[in-house]
Amino acid sequence: MPDEAAPHYFALIDQLIEGHQWLEKNLDLGSGTDIFCHMMPFYSYDIPHTCGPDPKICCQFDFKRLPGGRFGCPWGVPPETIHLGNVQKRAEMLLDQYRKKSKLFRTTVVLAPLGDDFRYCERIEWDHQYKNYQLLFDYMNSHPEYNVKIQFGTLSDYFDALDKEDVTIRKNSHSMFPVLSGDFFTYADRDDHYWSGYFTSRPFYKRMDRILESHLRAAEILYYFALKQAQKYKISKFLSSSHYMALTEARRNLGLFQHHDAITGTAKDWVVVDYGTR
Repeated sequence: MPDEAAPHYFALIDQLIEGHQWLEKNLDLGSGTDIFCHMMPFYSYDIPHTCGPDPKICCQFDFKRLPGGRFGCPWGVPPETIHLGNVQKRAEMLLDQYRKKSKLFRTTVVLAPLGDDFRYCERIEWDHQYKNYQLLFDYMNSHPEYNVKIQFGTLSDYFDALDKEDVTIRKNSHSMFPVLSGDFFTYADRDDHYWSGYFTSRPFYKRMDRILESHLRAAEILYYFALKQAQKYKISKFLSSSHYMALTEARRNLGLFQHHDAITGTAKDWVVVDYGTR
């Protein structure tokens, strides 16, 4: 998962040559290989920002944040365990957010992801999310006046449902979805908050990355000449030497550092220190 803006060209070539060959062979071949994409309309992909426009409400439906746990809602209103006494109020509150979100899309199918980084690491979180949401879903689906069908699903389920709806419209006209092309840098996730600060963040590590690239490339060239000499004199064990293993380890650590939270400088401190040690 390399970053696409901050690495030096050699590091990207070293890591991505295989991937680029695959892309050249399989894509850029006309509209037949266009990739169908989904755009999340709010600030982030964590649960407080996926059910609708109000994170204070959406956070109340992240059941990992139930009172007594390690995490709470920064908006000051915690989630409630769903039961018969509050299911109607809570279902209508959540459904209102879903409806507001649906106004931003062209279909009647709406995706509300239930995830984030470092989530579902413990069984209790799976239980809390599943049991509480299932009660809400059962209540909504059992009331026809809400005019909603809601369920757990995978990304495939979501895109399959979109495709079915688009097919019914395509019978008489073109697809209802727009086509976008071009370069989308520099990206902004809201207002004028452009993702360009990482070009200069943690300059020490960016410099160290360049130094390693230089040493690695020089070592690869020298190793190649030495390998040819070893083959000339029939030294068969040269490839299994400690020098070869060190070269491989250096190449892999350089490749690892091209990750979009490494070369960018956006990783947590202790992770960045680990990269430096490597």
